[in-house]
Amino acid sequence: MRWAWITLLCCSIGCATPQKILCGTWRLEDIEFDEKLVSDPSMKPEVVRQLKESMRVVFTRDGKYAVKLPEGTETGTWCYDKKSRTIITRTSHSGATTTLRSITAHRLQLEVNDQNGIQMKMTLIPEK
Repeated sequence: MRWAWITLLCCSIGCATPQKILCGTWRLEDIEFDEKLVSDPSMKPEVVRQLKESMRVVFTRDGKYAVKLPEGTETGTWCYDKKSRTIITRTSHSGATTTLRSITAHRLQLEVNDQNGIQMKMTLIPEK
């Protein structure tokens, strides 16, 4: 009987797809981006600090997402492409391709490339 529970537990952990792990609320742990994204490059450390304090990303099972930022919330839709291990996000005004570099229940590492040529690398951890 004990082996049956261990087998069931291992199967349920092994069956956790990236889509299932992704759904939930994540907070920013680390971010890398080009200084050109801020009007004054000397402000980059302050921008990173503010993002770490306030940025939250919520992925829902129905394919919707929200990014909560200091200046407001952006919403859109997302889908996961298993073959390329990418998340495709769309809003009413833009779209981005996000490559999953690593995903576990405790950490999500993403590389974002949007249609305007903006690139970012982010590490997210679950919101507690």
